Amino acid sequence: MQYTVREPVAAGRFYPKEQRELIDQLDRLGASMNLLPTIAGRRIIGGIVPHAGYIYSGKHALSFIKELKALDYDTVVILSPGHTGIGPPLSIDSHSHWKTPLGLIQSDTEMINAGIFQKDNSAQEFEHAAEVILPLLQYFCPQLMQIAVITIRNQDFPTAVMVANNLKYYIEKTNQRLLVIASSDFNHFEPAKTGRQKDDNVLNKILTFDVEGVEKAVRKYNVSVCGVGPIMALLHYTKNDVNEIGCRILSRGHSGEVNNSDSVVNYISMIFYTR
Repeated sequence: MQYTVREPVAAGRFYPKEQRELIDQLDRLGASMNLLPTIAGRRIIGGIVPHAGYIYSGKHALSFIKELKALDYDTVVILSPGHTGIGPPLSIDSHSHWKTPLGLIQSDTEMINAGIFQKDNSAQEFEHAAEVILPLLQYFCPQLMQIAVITIRNQDFPTAVMVANNLKYYIEKTNQRLLVIASSDFNHFEPAKTGRQKDDNVLNKILTFDVEGVEKAVRKYNVSVCGVGPIMALLHYTKNDVNEIGCRILSRGHSGEVNNSDSVVNYISMIFYTR
């Protein structure tokens, strides 16, 4: 496979562009939290992680990332929405490496070339939803150094089922140990109380593993969850895994807690694990 590097596009906007400044921010973020895992002795299958600027959603994202500190996987699969409108309806990024101010992280070339997803470089060309998660992984979980980024632009139930089933098929063929992250923020640009009420309608479906119900709740209550496709794919993937799956909210908040505003973006971090 040709050596190609996906250059950072979110650095300097969602997190610091300079390495020293980024490390300082991550140090402060880690120091502000209890980094001891809360889920012990169970296999973590995946999670929902927000992807906003670190000053807003960093602590919520880290509430999931810290659960992985002592764990090992062959590949971290990041399911990304497509904010830019660029690229195929469903694709896997085909760069051999991703770059952040902390260095290079390798892509899973075996998964890229497995034929289960269309290969594409354009969907993530200007997209931030996967990239912002990488420095957190690199800094707090350096043992997790291989990724696969799947962009779900067609965010409906059938596509989500296809993603989950393709990942299950890949595991059956390769015996790879995958961790699956659904990158998503929750309701956008409404008062905090309104957004929380809207998000609750979606959370009720997530917590009961009602995959199709997630999409229905988003449409019925007009909830602007930007990563509804990745969330549904993760849910269907976990449902297929084993019969006894636990799901827990790790962290919940909104941008108005940082900058006071009547128009906020909501962030929720969740974890899925074997009971």
